[in-house]
Amino acid sequence: FIFANRPSTTAANALFYGCTDIGFAPYGEYWRQVRKICVLELLSVKRVHSFKNLRQKEVDALIKKISSSCSPREEGEIVINLSKLLLTLTNNIVSRCAFGAKYESVQGNKFGQLSREVEELLGAFSFADYFPSLGWMDKVVGLSSKLQKVSQEFDAFFDQVIDEHLLRLSRSQDGHDRVEDNKQLDLTDILLLSQKDNPDVSRNNIKAIIL
Repeated sequence: FIFANRPSTTAANALFYGCTDIGFAPYGEYWRQVRKICVLELLSVKRVHSFKNLRQKEVDALIKKISSSCSPREEGEIVINLSKLLLTLTNNIVSRCAFGAKYESVQGNKFGQLSREVEELLGAFSFADYFPSLGWMDKVVGLSSKLQKVSQEFDAFFDQVIDEHLLRLSRSQDGHDRVEDNKQLDLTDILLLSQKDNPDVSRNNIKAIIL
């Protein structure tokens, strides 16, 4: 059973709140509980279909953006970075499904920017993972400071998102009905509402699951 568990890496521990997400959590009661929430609530066929209009709107916006960029305004060739546009499309869809908003800032899509940093750090080499006695080298090469910086930024971002959702839910006597009626139920809403039936799922657990 021990050998069947996923490896607990330095980056995963720092970024996923002690490996409490569904991808890195060790097999056990907590993992089964989180898996049940994901399968029955977050990734059900009904839930995926509920985001159909959202996905269609984002794709329509992308097509319009490409079309407007191709308008013959100036002489010469027009270069369109499709990779960047498709990445933005993916980030926008994920952000709206998970949080109900794009959370764009002056620098661009905040969630997308942080997500790319997380992906980069998850693939970074860590001395502690392969040579535990040389774990101190992670501080020397700057990996530890990068992990701390990104984890703190994501934590602050998630706190903002969760506080906004809790405020909206608290303004109604039955937040679940209100959100369903207005078709505004996103993944953060679902996880917060699921705490009623799963009191062991903490705020940090919700952050890890979303991430």
